[in-house]
Amino acid sequence: MRHRFQGPPAGRLRVLLALVIVSPWVLGCESQGDQRTETLDPFRAQSIRSAMPVELAAALDSGSAAFRADDFEAAAEHYERAVMFDSASAPAWFGVYMAARALGRDAEAEEALQMTRELAPGATILHPTQAGDTLS
Repeated sequence: MRHRFQGPPAGRLRVLLALVIVSPWVLGCESQGDQRTETLDPFRAQSIRSAMPVELAAALDSGSAAFRADDFEAAAEHYERAVMFDSASAPAWFGVYMAARALGRDAEAEEALQMTRELAPGATILHPTQAGDTLS
């Protein structure tokens, strides 16, 4: 039986919005600095994505599709497969975080978020700095 996220729709929307916003950004971030979300260069992100191994891109796409369909178990499996293809992929680890969080697997989610932060140290969305800024 598949587990479904039972939180309020606004919480689910916030999680999905974070995934949609962060994934392309994490792909294009550089560790030596930060980039504001509104300054993302979609062509640069696409260029980075096109350089990914096909298996990694497919696993990330499948995870995103499953997450959008509220199939968080399947999303977790796809994102974990992405991590197996490339354990240094911040988008893959962020996907594991998002799916684990949606499934209520808090310890697993925290571990995946920590890995994402280590792999993308310049991502301010992963490092809240203002009071009240959280990924929760």
